[in-house]
Amino acid sequence: MLLLCCLLAAKLGIAEPGDTSHSLNIFRPESTPARSIFGLSLFVLAATGIVFVVVFSLLSYAVLRFKKRRGDDDRDPPQVYGSNQIETAWTVIPILIVLDWSFMEMFVARDLGLSTFHIG
Repeated sequence: MLLLCCLLAAKLGIAEPGDTSHSLNIFRPESTPARSIFGLSLFVLAATGIVFVVVFSLLSYAVLRFKKRRGDDDRDPPQVYGSNQIETAWTVIPILIVLDWSFMEMFVARDLGLSTFHIG
């Protein structure tokens, strides 16, 4: 439902006004810096979309697989504490994503001449 609302808001946000010669539209970049920033924003949007689909799929699987069924008693299942592999994964993967986005932003800023930090 939230995704549907976001898509509707995006559609309303890019609606074309009557006179398009003076309108601004973030989905139609017209300058070199705007094209670079637009490419970066599409990359971030795609990455967050993939993360959303993966998390939503795993959550849906867990809810459907482990829901309470008729005939279940009210006892808790055996509790398992600590999985180093899972804890490492959910710590390292977000760090890698943020580092990747940071490097992408640095490259775009360098290409636009906005950065005093020089790479390479």
